[in-house]
Amino acid sequence: MLSSRAPRWSTRVLSLIAVLEVCHGRSVTGVTSVHGQHVFKDTCTAVGITQNSGKCLVRRVVSDPGHMIDSCAPFESGTVLGLKWCVFDVTRDNGYSYDVKQGRLPQHYEAKLIAIVQTHLRSVPKGVFVDAGTQVGTFSLVAFAAGQYVVSLDLLPEHIQMNMQSRVINGLENRSFLVHGGISNVPGGWATIKISSEPGNSGSTNMVGKTFAGWPYQSAVEGFASGLAQVPIITLDCVVREAIRHVDTAIFRRQIHVLKIDVEGFESRLLLGATKLFSNPKHRPTIILVEVFIDRIAKVGCDARQTIRDLVNLGYFLSVLPRLNIACGGKTCSALSKDDPRFANLMDNLIKDDSEMDLIFFLEEGRAAVASSGL
Repeated sequence: MLSSRAPRWSTRVLSLIAVLEVCHGRSVTGVTSVHGQHVFKDTCTAVGITQNSGKCLVRRVVSDPGHMIDSCAPFESGTVLGLKWCVFDVTRDNGYSYDVKQGRLPQHYEAKLIAIVQTHLRSVPKGVFVDAGTQVGTFSLVAFAAGQYVVSLDLLPEHIQMNMQSRVINGLENRSFLVHGGISNVPGGWATIKISSEPGNSGSTNMVGKTFAGWPYQSAVEGFASGLAQVPIITLDCVVREAIRHVDTAIFRRQIHVLKIDVEGFESRLLLGATKLFSNPKHRPTIILVEVFIDRIAKVGCDARQTIRDLVNLGYFLSVLPRLNIACGGKTCSALSKDDPRFANLMDNLIKDDSEMDLIFFLEEGRAAVASSGL
């Protein structure tokens, strides 16, 4: 049930407070196993990475209690599943935002993935949904409506602003942990991001170069005259550890129900920075949704194929939702396991650098939700 807390408003623009918290603990950079158990094989090349301090600055974003609002301004809005949600106009985002403004969940763009999340989260007890690369927060909206606790992180300042406004308007702050930062396998330092100027796709913002102890997504940031910002470099292990400090720890004793990853090429590095999370089979996410562009992952020195193999070797089944240059028809790429000849065939043929796909990894408990989408 949603909170009935009455909001307090005094201005039309929500004031945010960024709380920088040092996440202490031994860095797991380069670690491929915990207590002798293999988790992920780190085959990513350095690509200019410098050794960081191991201290992870989690920029947790909260609202200023003295400046609450009841409007999405300067953004636009729509009401879906009983929640008023802040979104862009269609010139900034013609995918998620367009459908939300029409009062519906996306009908085409990632509709099957959203259906999987909604079906699963409605069938499980109160727990955690992790939204890495939240963008306008459509997946988070579905999780909130299903009564779940939501951990969200994103690079783009506007995404953080509108997500917090959505939470305040709907009284959801007590079920939210919102983080502004760049996700990686290497904690510490700050990265420079290039804010997307692609028409209709605000989600293509990514890390482009290093300041202090970051690394370059491209060789340098020279030539970018505008649209740059700085964010802390964080790991998923660090974010989860800090989120536990701010919520009922009993929630995190259960499995994370769903982990959604859409981080513009840093998908493999995100998982390498989640070694501790995945080392305990009891805490591994039941369902993992991953957007994969083979060439983007390669640009940051990683091999998507290795990441896929590692997750399947941990016991996950894999279903593939093709986008471009992936030959999967019917049930050809559904519910693959590590010993399935179809999985070996997929790996053998996953060679085109411009291949694009959505990957759905799931444990047995998530099979019904994935199957309900036709995958």
